Amino acid sequence: YAEESINLACKWAYKDVSEGVTLA
Repeated sequence: YAEESINLACKWAYKDVSEGVTLA
């Protein structure tokens, strides 16, 4: 469960970074 949570967190973080770069 912990590993899945970490993977999900990384996925959301990467998504936020990608959108931030796109908006910038």
